Amino acid sequence: MRHVRHGGPYQSDEGSVCPSPGNAELVVIESLLPARSPRLKGEDPEHIQALAETDAQLPPIIVHRATMRIIDGAHRVAAARSRGVTSIAACFFDGTDQEAFALAVRANITHGLPLTHAERVAAATVLIQQNPSWSDRSVAATSGLSPGTVKGVRQRAVPEGARDEARIGRDGRARPTDPIEKRQQIREVIERSPGASLREVAKQVGVSPSTVRDVRCRMQREMGAEEPSALSGSATDRRIDQPAPKLRQVTGQSQVADINATLDSLTRDPSLRFTESGRAMLRWLSTRAVRPGEWHQLVSQLPPHTAYIFANLAQQCADEWGRLALSLKQQTREAG
Repeated sequence: MRHVRHGGPYQSDEGSVCPSPGNAELVVIESLLPARSPRLKGEDPEHIQALAETDAQLPPIIVHRATMRIIDGAHRVAAARSRGVTSIAACFFDGTDQEAFALAVRANITHGLPLTHAERVAAATVLIQQNPSWSDRSVAATSGLSPGTVKGVRQRAVPEGARDEARIGRDGRARPTDPIEKRQQIREVIERSPGASLREVAKQVGVSPSTVRDVRCRMQREMGAEEPSALSGSATDRRIDQPAPKLRQVTGQSQVADINATLDSLTRDPSLRFTESGRAMLRWLSTRAVRPGEWHQLVSQLPPHTAYIFANLAQQCADEWGRLALSLKQQTREAG
C-alpha cells in the first residue's frame, strides 16, 4: 500500500494512519467528495453531534489526492459543517482507489467509531474481490477479523475455480494456496531433471528453495537411499542436504569442555599473549568459535523461509573454516 503524506516519516497502513495535526494541510470542505465508507448505514448522527460538541483537537482527516474523496474522517467533516466551519486539517494519500479503500477500512478499525462485525465482513468481501492475491491473514489484519472468518468470507465471495494459485502474505511473500499440488509439481520436476538445483526447481514451480529441499529429502527417504545420486541436485545442494560428519563419538559436554580448555590454554600462551598478531588471532577466534549444540535453540525459532538462507551461510562458513584448517596444517608440515 502507498503511504500517507505528512511532515514526518512515511507510515504504511500497518502503523498509525493519523499523522501529527501540526503537519497537516488545510483544505476547503466544499472541495471534498463523500467517502466510500465501509459503513453499511452511513454516518452516525449521534457520533457527529458528539464530535461537534467536543473542545478537543481532532486528528486530521485523510483525503485521496487524485479524487479529493474522503478516506477517513467523514464524521469529523460532518461535525465541522454543523459548526459552520469551511476548512479542515487533512493529509493526502497517494495511491489507487483499491488502496484507498483498504486504508479506510484499516483506519476505521483502529480509532474513532468502530465498525460493526457485519461491516467488517462486508469490508473483507470487498478487499478480497479487489485484492484476490492477498492472504487470509493480510485481509484479516486490515479488516479486523480473524483469519478463519476471512477464509469463510472468501469461500462465499469467490468461486473455487476463480481463486488464485498463490497469495501474498503480510511479509510480502507469495505462497501457494494448494501446497499439496505444488509439492506434486516439485516431484515431477525433480524426476524429469534430477540434476537441477534447488533454486532452479523453485523458480520453475514458483515455491521457495527450502520447500524443494524438503520434497527432495522425502523422495530420498522413500527410495531408501538405494540410489543416492539419482536425486542429488547440484553440488551445493548435496552439501546442504547431507548431515554433518561425525568426527568422533563424544558427548556435547565433552566437546564444549575440549573447546573451552583449548581456548583457555591458548589465552595463557606467552607467545600469543605478548605479540600483536597472537592477540589479534585470539580476539578473532573468541568471537567465532562455535560450541556444540549452542545453536539448537536459535535454529528452532527461525522463520521457515529463512532456513535455506542460513543453511547456505553456515555451509560457506564451514567451507572457510575447512580452508583455514588446511592452511594451518600446511604450515605445520612446512615448519616440520
